[in-house]
Amino acid sequence: MHVFILLLPLTFFVSSVSAQPLGVTHTFSNTTIADADQVNQNFSDIETWINAYLVVEGTNTALGERALSNNTTGFFNTASGTTALYSNTTGFTNTANGTGALYSNTTGYSNTANGTGALYNNTTGRSNTASGTYALSSTTGVIENTASGTNALYSNTTGIGNTASGAF
Repeated sequence: MHVFILLLPLTFFVSSVSAQPLGVTHTFSNTTIADADQVNQNFSDIETWINAYLVVEGTNTALGERALSNNTTGFFNTASGTTALYSNTTGFTNTANGTGALYSNTTGYSNTANGTGALYNNTTGRSNTASGTYALSSTTGVIENTASGTNALYSNTTGIGNTASGAF
């Protein structure tokens, strides 16, 4: 009897400079019949690797070194990337994707930051959307701004209800 195992390609996004590469105990070639114990060990290796970098705490999800690491009572937050939503304590319904995205956010809520350093200095602002490296990066407590593009609305500190599209 031959056992055929279908291995689906797995892609993991971990924005962490110290993340270890995914390794499995056993490797197989096309002509090798896989032993069930060896295959199960490989799945166990993958599970261990994922659990080392993925934190799901209540209603928050963090993936990346020090992502959401200061959260106390904030909820429905998603952080993906090294230090994404790093300073968040009680902020809620925030989404940060990229190294340092929403880094300084403490109590701000309903913000979306996609890109390295997007909304980096936001602390208490709400309902902002930044897409692009360092978009809306200088804002601290502004509300309802939308910036799309590298450094879009970078120097905005007090504006409310602005929309910018394009780099710088």
